[in-house]
Amino acid sequence: PYLMNIPKSKDLSTRAISLFCSRFNGQVVVKATTPSTQLLARHYVKNQRPNKSIAFFADQQTAAYGKGGRPFYAPKNTGLYFSLVLPPRLSPQLANIGLFTTGVAVAIRRALHTFYPYHDFRLKWVNDLYIEQQKVAGILNELIFCPALDQSCCVLGIGINLTTTTFPTKLQSVARAIDPNRSVDRNRLAAALLDQLTYTIFHYQDGELLTDYRAHSLLIGHCVRVVMNHTVILGTVITIDDHAKLVIEDDQHRFHHLASGDVTKIIF
Repeated sequence: PYLMNIPKSKDLSTRAISLFCSRFNGQVVVKATTPSTQLLARHYVKNQRPNKSIAFFADQQTAAYGKGGRPFYAPKNTGLYFSLVLPPRLSPQLANIGLFTTGVAVAIRRALHTFYPYHDFRLKWVNDLYIEQQKVAGILNELIFCPALDQSCCVLGIGINLTTTTFPTKLQSVARAIDPNRSVDRNRLAAALLDQLTYTIFHYQDGELLTDYRAHSLLIGHCVRVVMNHTVILGTVITIDDHAKLVIEDDQHRFHHLASGDVTKIIF
């Protein structure tokens, strides 16, 4: 109950985020601005000995990037941007990356739904969250080798557009804010996200998260175009299989189980 007395603030706070967490017991670091929280996390892994989880938050990123190194717009005060380092004992193995990433997407959706219950958040395989046909959040999952431990650590990057109203021209048709007219306590949301991610770390192979992912899929039942290794596949998404692969049936009734690729939903 005493946590309710912590005043709502527009500023991210290491202390507030840590106090609001109920499952996450790792370290929290908050920066006013940084080129990229993912770069901060990668530098930490390469130069330290991570033995517990650590989350790097920034109020603004000037050189944020997403899947394939594509730029991610991360202006001051209007989003929630962070990278979570998992020590080797908590990091997924390479063979389980797909299941883990889909589980992370479910974790983010669950946390966001608590704060924005009136929005229908949809999951675009494998690492984006959408409202209707526009992206509101992205996930970047990287395995980074730690020399001091001689093992790899998972570095998970999350970027969420909360109230952003002005986007670069090339993003205006594809990205949006969750709700530009409603500010939430970003410290409480940050804690909720870390708690949901902590649950995911221990349960992403249970099947429950994958069932939730399918239920909120943006793509199942729709025609898509997938580019993978310079190959283009057109077809209808049938399901997400038990290994988190995208299952597509093409016009020759052949089935493709894809572990990766850039997907475009085709709207008729």
